[in-house]
Amino acid sequence: MKNEQVTTQTPIHWAWMVPLLLLAVLMVTPRLDWDGPWYDELFSIANAGGLPDAGGLGSVYEKVVQEDPRQALGYPYALGLWGTFTGWTELATRTFSLLSALLAAAITYRFGREFFSPLVGIFSALILLFSTYFLHYAHEVRAFTFIAIFAISTVYFYAKLLSETKISWGSALGFVLSSAALLYAHYFAAMLAIGLGAYHLIFVRKDSRWLRISGLALIAALLFLPQVQAFLVGIESYTPESVEEAPLSALGALQSILYYISNNAWLPAILLFIAGAWSAWKRPILRMVIFTAIFSLAALLVANEILEILEPARLRYAVYLWPLLALWLGAGLAWVIDWLRVRLNNPALVMPILLLLPGLWLANGILAHYTPGFNESIEGDVVPRLRTVANVLRDEGVSTDLFAFYNDTSGEAWYIQRGFDYMTS
Repeated sequence: MKNEQVTTQTPIHWAWMVPLLLLAVLMVTPRLDWDGPWYDELFSIANAGGLPDAGGLGSVYEKVVQEDPRQALGYPYALGLWGTFTGWTELATRTFSLLSALLAAAITYRFGREFFSPLVGIFSALILLFSTYFLHYAHEVRAFTFIAIFAISTVYFYAKLLSETKISWGSALGFVLSSAALLYAHYFAAMLAIGLGAYHLIFVRKDSRWLRISGLALIAALLFLPQVQAFLVGIESYTPESVEEAPLSALGALQSILYYISNNAWLPAILLFIAGAWSAWKRPILRMVIFTAIFSLAALLVANEILEILEPARLRYAVYLWPLLALWLGAGLAWVIDWLRVRLNNPALVMPILLLLPGLWLANGILAHYTPGFNESIEGDVVPRLRTVANVLRDEGVSTDLFAFYNDTSGEAWYIQRGFDYMTS
């Protein structure tokens, strides 16, 4: 299987990624330090050993299993290692999520460029990076952009295993490590492994290559064994009783995913999905991406029907789909541009079209990002930045001043009891 070209080989240099990455940094950076960590963010910091009384990296396993079993172990260890070297302020910990988002976008670009065309690479990275959903999690101390790294890298190395004349050690090792890391990143990321496994079982020819790839997947599963005990405890904790709002129906989940991947430009997104599927008719790697996305989404919807836990705020569990959907849409956009180029038969119009269509998508993403309430269903609580309050009191307060903060409910008391020292240090 040779690398496929969805569009003509328009010369697009990788340096076009630089302004996209810088623009994403510019949009996210102001939010890295403007408020305090909300409830879930503080849990992430606690799990990683970052609170004053947390105990550091050595306490991660015990804390996750006993206090927050819904979380996998990979992200707390990664964040704990990051915090050990960078510190535990809001700015430092949230920067880890931003860098994870940038890395996921870079791998998505590499995937699109290597297997389809430079245009697909750029378009896919743009669609992923400027989904307001993805930008939102790029500024939270949560695992979700971290998950996206291993979601796209797992599928990328799987594509290399399918397409290489002879399976290389690098691709084999990359697939094993990415797949294992995906399972360690978040329990619901296993839905991608299910989707990829379904594709491998149904569509890939059963020959020696199929057996080798299956063996590599088995090795990745064996690497997951140290987390199995925590995994079983975590899965048992996902119950309908843990849901604060009514769970999404299958149709509601599909509508929400379409809303966020397209920044509510749902009609153009549907057309691009159709165009991408059409262009995949004779392109096996793109078909693999599309079917893996569909199977993985189906696995998530089935799990939700059983567990009833996918409330609107937990649409974040679907983040593993984002790079795949971005590739699908990016291939569709490249196909549309190529179709217009052929139909118009006017070379002078090629560059304006190349700039206009992705430019409109980018502009809509920026508009959505700055529209108040656009992400309302997935946003956490807005928390006062108590670190700022403490600094003002130190600089301007007197001994007779009193600072009082009421956090609403007894269920949130943990937030003050465990987090106040962290947020005012």
